[in-house]
Amino acid sequence: MPLIRPCLALIAFLALASCETLTDDQCLAADWARIGFADGTEGKSPQHIQAHARACADVGVTPDQRAWLRGREQGLRLYCTPEKAYRVGRRGGSIREGCTAAELTRMDPAYDWGRNYWRIELEIDDLRSDIRRINHEIATTSTTDPARRALLAAKRSRLISRIGLLELRQRRYATWP
Repeated sequence: MPLIRPCLALIAFLALASCETLTDDQCLAADWARIGFADGTEGKSPQHIQAHARACADVGVTPDQRAWLRGREQGLRLYCTPEKAYRVGRRGGSIREGCTAAELTRMDPAYDWGRNYWRIELEIDDLRSDIRRINHEIATTSTTDPARRALLAAKRSRLISRIGLLELRQRRYATWP
């Protein structure tokens, strides 16, 4: 069960990665500095412009690499911050390339703080799934088997208590200090 969520995330990422980055209309009206800025705020690599080039090739548009790189550098100033690292970690994402070693050093504690929140969220989700399974089992267990139903209800109660404790622990990581 714990491997399902990372696999789904990888599949979603690969599906998005295969999509075109810009529409034909966006290519024709492109402000490459603005596109670079937006890509920088998301931590896109310098090679990401190649995806834009492929997306715009059909309409005969070649990206202005210098303008895009200037915009990307400006966007990276917003991306390479502890606050952004916390948000990325809290979503279960990964810090992308583009930040300097010094920026990454400042970002790491915030990223780890966010990842703690995310890991607890995954654990809570797994427990909620277990509770749904138990509820289904209780509903389908014969009323002539009260011992089994009581055992399941006790297990469900323990899981609910565990969720409560995890939610309390998770509050610690709800914001970056």
